[in-house]
Amino acid sequence: MEKLSYLDNRIEEHFGGLKSDISILRHELKEEIEGVKSTLTEIEKSLESAWNVIADLQAESKSHADFKKTYQSSLDNVKSELAMASSKNAKLETEIDALKVRFLEEQEKVIALENYFRRENLRFMNVPEQEGENCANFIYDIIENELNIDVENLQFHAIHRVGKRRSSNETSKAYPRPIIARFLCREDRDSVLKAKGRLRNSSQYKNVYITQDYAKAIQMERKVLIKAMFLARKKGMKAKVVDRNLVVNNNVYNVDNIPDNLEESSPLNSNSS
Repeated sequence: MEKLSYLDNRIEEHFGGLKSDISILRHELKEEIEGVKSTLTEIEKSLESAWNVIADLQAESKSHADFKKTYQSSLDNVKSELAMASSKNAKLETEIDALKVRFLEEQEKVIALENYFRRENLRFMNVPEQEGENCANFIYDIIENELNIDVENLQFHAIHRVGKRRSSNETSKAYPRPIIARFLCREDRDSVLKAKGRLRNSSQYKNVYITQDYAKAIQMERKVLIKAMFLARKKGMKAKVVDRNLVVNNNVYNVDNIPDNLEESSPLNSNSS
């Protein structure tokens, strides 16, 4: 009996220690399982958060794609409108250029028509002006005594000064107004114009010169050309104005292409050639 009791005690001691170890292992295993569960829970939360971020990124990406699509559509519309505007602008520029050409053509027609009506006229420049004068007497005197042309058979439609009339106290100080002589016969007018060079030798009318009665537009052009002519002469060049052209050292210019070095202001009170 004692042996049996001893064996029971030994078995009890052995299995009691084993139970204690198993209990400890069970407790540790339980703690580890709880830790794993906690870790898995945190992982699930992290994955859920990651999926939420991914979902947000996907939504944002879709939003960006939609915006890009809308922006591209708007950009395409703008490009299309710009292309249409550019086409319209090119068409307008072509029409404007055509209108400019037509305007210049019509302007030249008006100038030609005005010149036609002035074809029997001559301008006598720098003829002394006096109060109460008869300017026709100056013209007859110049033609007969300076140009050596018989005035007996010359006939005129009219002889008169042009421009604003000056008061008596201005007459002696300002340049005299031009005299327009309108000839009845074109041949008489041409013969006087051809003889105009003889005035260079005149002592009484040394500052007087004769020109055609150009249309107003041409007169404005010639003012610019004459300024350039005087400046060219001042620089030692050979220069003269012929109709609507400036001739400098045998080079011909018009009012649109005068050299830059001849566009400065210069006196206009000398005779043009």
